[in-house]
Amino acid sequence: MICFSCPSCKQTLEVEERGAGLIVPCPTCGKQVTIPWKVQPVVAKPAAPSTAYNPPQKSKPVVPPVIHAGVICLCIFAAVSLFGVILLNSQLQTELEQFQKELSTLTPANVSSISANLSSLQLTLQNPITTEVQLLPAVFWLRSIFGSTALICAIVAMATNHVNKGLSLLVGAAVAIALFYLVEGQIAHSAAQEVVEMVNKQTAEMQQHMQQQIQQMFKLPNRAN
Repeated sequence: MICFSCPSCKQTLEVEERGAGLIVPCPTCGKQVTIPWKVQPVVAKPAAPSTAYNPPQKSKPVVPPVIHAGVICLCIFAAVSLFGVILLNSQLQTELEQFQKELSTLTPANVSSISANLSSLQLTLQNPITTEVQLLPAVFWLRSIFGSTALICAIVAMATNHVNKGLSLLVGAAVAIALFYLVEGQIAHSAAQEVVEMVNKQTAEMQQHMQQQIQQMFKLPNRAN
């Protein structure tokens, strides 16, 4: 049975289920009434516990602070080294131009002075470390501090169970240090070769000039026919 109320007179009516959806007159007030459909109550069933396998989530690799510090020091080392290479090249060009001017005034009177300057310049260009210490001491000490700190951070990371990250930092720092010293060594070697060429050229010109003077001094006068 379907029980419902008339919307006009509020009389409770009962109709068999087969009359659901029909429009009939209310027996009390005579107004047309639509017999509603019988609605079955919906009972929510509790969700069954899931039996699917949920794999454990992989945690992100933790980077220790010492690695961050080492990378920062390595970046500062690279920036200082790059600036040092540019500044060293400019400083060496200035030194070579000044030495070339002194060499152009080579005379027997100032040979000893120019020879002393030549020895000092050759000692400066002997190796990259000496060149940097003599011409750019601030760059040398900054590079030494940050490069050493990066190496120490790598060793500390390896000693605290971060072997892979520490080894990567150690290799990166070693390669960066070797690379920049190799570049500076090449610059110093090129400058040393240029000094040797300037000295050889000036010496050859001086010898040729002295030979011409000697020939003029001992040149015999032409005999009259």
